[in-house]
Amino acid sequence: MLFPRELLKAYGHKATKALGQHFLTDVDVITTIAHAAALKPDEVALEIGPGPGVLTCALLDSGATIVGVEKDRRAAEFLSQRLPDLLPGDQGQRLHIIQADALRVPLGPSLEPHGPGPYVAVGNLPYNVGTAILLRLLEDATPFSRWIFMFQREVAQRLVAKEGSRKYGSLSLAVQSRVHARLILDIPPGAFSPPPKVHSSVVLFETPTEPLLDPELRRAFDKVVRAAFSARRKTLRNALKGGLGLPDTQTLDALLQSAQITPTVRPEKLSMAQFKALATAYKALQPPSA
Repeated sequence: MLFPRELLKAYGHKATKALGQHFLTDVDVITTIAHAAALKPDEVALEIGPGPGVLTCALLDSGATIVGVEKDRRAAEFLSQRLPDLLPGDQGQRLHIIQADALRVPLGPSLEPHGPGPYVAVGNLPYNVGTAILLRLLEDATPFSRWIFMFQREVAQRLVAKEGSRKYGSLSLAVQSRVHARLILDIPPGAFSPPPKVHSSVVLFETPTEPLLDPELRRAFDKVVRAAFSARRKTLRNALKGGLGLPDTQTLDALLQSAQITPTVRPEKLSMAQFKALATAYKALQPPSA
């Protein structure tokens, strides 16, 4: 692995504030993330926002093929033109760069020319688009076996929060109803150049072999969760009353009774299993096309 300071010197460009760039410089952090990715030589990994390639070099050490999606033209040119000459052995041949916005390019199909899946995704995601990129992957996680992403710590805590926590909400359930997620590393601002104003955390996501939620229930589940947390200071009954558009309060009370949920409970107290029960009861009220 090339040392970060040497690589950043070869890159020669400052981080772009408009793109939310903060380059990792802490070798121990980089090594920990690469280890968590657990790449094998026959795997293909997507790296979102590789920047000047600090983490990329550590990922290439695994023997895997790395496909980087980089929005910054300067960084993309450096990665594709200059970085391969700095890498030992065949590492440069296993690096492929796509200059594109990760919010727009088809992520899974972009990897298909480089080998069969399931794939791995890794990224030190810019704070301003990290959640949007994650939600995009959650919509279709099937091409990926696991993802290792860095977020602002507050966002990471929301992703893995459990019921009863003040950070538990619709984002937590959007993640946990689709993949297994756990926080693996907290990172101080000093691990970056330039240092951000906030702490960061790395989260590991693993795609289950079987869906955590019946696909037929997905639409109802997401709607119920959004309604419940649209007014989290209210009781669940009052939040759902304004968010589900039910015809009358009797229908709402029957819905809660069917799901065996106390009407006065706060939304953050409900487990995912209880939200499943609520979604099941709500779906039963809808016409077949709903």
